[in-house]
Amino acid sequence: MFKYELYKVVAKKIFWAFLVASLALNILALWWISKPTGLPHAHTKAFYDTIRNMSPEQEIAYVQNQIELMDGYIAKNWLAFNSSENDDEIAVWREAYQTARKKFGSLLDQNIPTEKVAAQKSIYTEFLNSLLEDKHKKFLNEINEKAELLLGSSLFGGSADSFSKRNIEKTRADFANLSDIKTVPDINDGIALLFDTTTTDILLLFIIILICFALITDEKDKRLFLIVKSTPNGTIRTIFAKLGALAVCVIVVNLLMLASNVLFASSVFGLGNLSRSIQSVPDMIGSTMRISVAQFILIYFVVKTAGLFVIGMVIMLISLHTSHSVIMLFVTVITAVTNVVLTFIHAESAWNWFRYLNLAAFMRPYDWLKSYKNLNFFNCPVNLIPVFTLFAVVILIVLCVLVSLSFVKRRALDNNLKLFKFNIRIPILLKYAGYRWYEFKKIAIINKAIVIIAFFVIFQGHGVFNSEAPFLGYEHYYFKYTMQALHGPLTDEKEEYILNEKAKFDEAQRKIKEIEAQFERGEIPFQAVETLSKKYQNILDKKSAFDLVYERYLYLKETKGAQFLYDTGYRLLFGFSNADNGLASGIKMLIVLILCLCGVFAIEYKTEMYKILNSTLHGNIDTVKTKMIISFIISTLIFVSAYMPDLIYIYKYFGLPGLNLPLLSVQPAESSRFPEIMSKMPIWGYLVMLFIVRLAVFFIISLYILTISLIIRNSVFTTLCAFGLFIVPLLIHTFGYTFLDKFSMLHLITANPMFNNLPLWQSFTQCLINIVIAIGCTWLVIRRFGKATLIG
Repeated sequence: MFKYELYKVVAKKIFWAFLVASLALNILALWWISKPTGLPHAHTKAFYDTIRNMSPEQEIAYVQNQIELMDGYIAKNWLAFNSSENDDEIAVWREAYQTARKKFGSLLDQNIPTEKVAAQKSIYTEFLNSLLEDKHKKFLNEINEKAELLLGSSLFGGSADSFSKRNIEKTRADFANLSDIKTVPDINDGIALLFDTTTTDILLLFIIILICFALITDEKDKRLFLIVKSTPNGTIRTIFAKLGALAVCVIVVNLLMLASNVLFASSVFGLGNLSRSIQSVPDMIGSTMRISVAQFILIYFVVKTAGLFVIGMVIMLISLHTSHSVIMLFVTVITAVTNVVLTFIHAESAWNWFRYLNLAAFMRPYDWLKSYKNLNFFNCPVNLIPVFTLFAVVILIVLCVLVSLSFVKRRALDNNLKLFKFNIRIPILLKYAGYRWYEFKKIAIINKAIVIIAFFVIFQGHGVFNSEAPFLGYEHYYFKYTMQALHGPLTDEKEEYILNEKAKFDEAQRKIKEIEAQFERGEIPFQAVETLSKKYQNILDKKSAFDLVYERYLYLKETKGAQFLYDTGYRLLFGFSNADNGLASGIKMLIVLILCLCGVFAIEYKTEMYKILNSTLHGNIDTVKTKMIISFIISTLIFVSAYMPDLIYIYKYFGLPGLNLPLLSVQPAESSRFPEIMSKMPIWGYLVMLFIVRLAVFFIISLYILTISLIIRNSVFTTLCAFGLFIVPLLIHTFGYTFLDKFSMLHLITANPMFNNLPLWQSFTQCLINIVIAIGCTWLVIRRFGKATLIG
């Protein structure tokens, strides 16, 4: 039975496709992160390989020798490429070169750039410093000194029952036990890369969802549990077999991901001597565990594997208790977001337990394994690692019991796929819509699109009504009110006002310089400087704010047709203040869109309704058209719900003045500028064009999702594929990794870069490619609906 459950996962081509794609994307992410900014990594790796078997005395002698050689190269390059009239300086460099020449001879004949020489010298110098100074002992001394300082303070050491005092004493005692640990300097870049797993974690989560779907949701959709549970061994043994299959899949997948990280990190950087203590790695110097790097990697793997198994069981539990696969995905997304939010609880909060004891902590165990942390348990400090271990064991047992009982006791283990048995009355006017009404029912009600959109609208509305006004400082408010007063074209009166203000600030600066000069000449005492300067300093406090206004004045003088405008809100909307403006709304919008449209065509294949529709005269083309129209209507509702809060927020706190002014009145940023052809159009015209383009891109993505739904014929697999294609690259970008930007739809979703950042040919090419693909998707959907699909 276990083999059969395991076969359900490994027999799916999409599982292997996801796994291979995830491994490839993981390697790509590691490559992007590890791009050298100085010397190639091979130089550092070769250096540590050279000294690895040397004694400490030999290491010091070798490194000092190399530093002297690098100094010789630096002197040689200075004499070759620098000219100086200072004879003493030339003599110093020549002597340094001659000294190195006598010692190293022909080794100095190579021509090595100064930048490369300096980078090599920094490697040797850093290693030599680590040999001469024990950083771990220095860290322990700092811990002890800090503890004595804090305990001597009445704030921390006054109360014997305070958590702070007990925590300080426990921290000092725990670190005092590590004084005998010996650290070994070695290459640490590979270890740091090994645990930089943001991309890996996102990919693993998708694979776990896919595995849980194959084990639970897929059979619920097919109503196989009605048969399985009627057999003698169809209850408890079945669910144990499923849990066993989940455990094996989790172990294999996590092992493959970790192996790809290890192979890449070791081949590019090297991992150094794995038997060295973890305190030898700077990033883990704050740990109190007495283990080696190899043992730490093993513990990390075990904890993360257990965590992935826990997350898998949570998804299985959600799958067992939801009556629709889309709702399962929706609840899974909400659960994931909730646990990620818990990690942002402040470390000093009374609720800081939830910061570490949550599902997200399972995904990133390195964050809490690498450092020392105590939790507040009734004013007693308790170390996080044993607490988390107990938490993991308890939650493993509880989830195993809950999943097993849910499967054994729950009767209605099937998903709702009834199409034409509706419990609500159809309005009389909608009866005349015929099959269009039923298509709306299937997409909006049966596939739960209305429920998801309703939750999204409530979520967005809560954000609008609970948003707080941003505090941008005095400079912003001075700029705001001044620009509002100057609103409109530049006139003689406005120019005179600005120049008078500038003269006032210049005069204040001149007076302060005169006072400082008097002090330097000894004409006034130091105490008089502050008194005499106070009047002028009060004036200059506004200068930085005025400089923003004066900058706009200079821009208007150079730009014909531009006018004064308080444009902070527009700069946010147009991506001048933040190039990724609109991305957060775009990501939320895409998540909701995928959940709403993932089953548009899949539902017809689950119920085999496509056979009936395809046998009628117009059942094929009319059904496809109706589904597309309804999908576009839903897309429009989601689009409005996503971007309307952005407009309301900007209008509420910044306003949208001067909509009729020309677009060039918004001063561009250094890296963002509108094309000349657009500069004369009104601001409202650009806003309309911006949101029309965003909506058009949104419709194109809707077509992509519909095509995936038709090809894959499964709502969960459609969701995972769409998330992988559209969401994952955007999430990776939000973490600062831009290696997928050229291959994602980032610029099209935010739309602003198409007009003010990217070259015209690049924007045109992206639009043209997506339009051609969208036309192809439309043709494919019309031609293939009701027939054997590409992977069917």
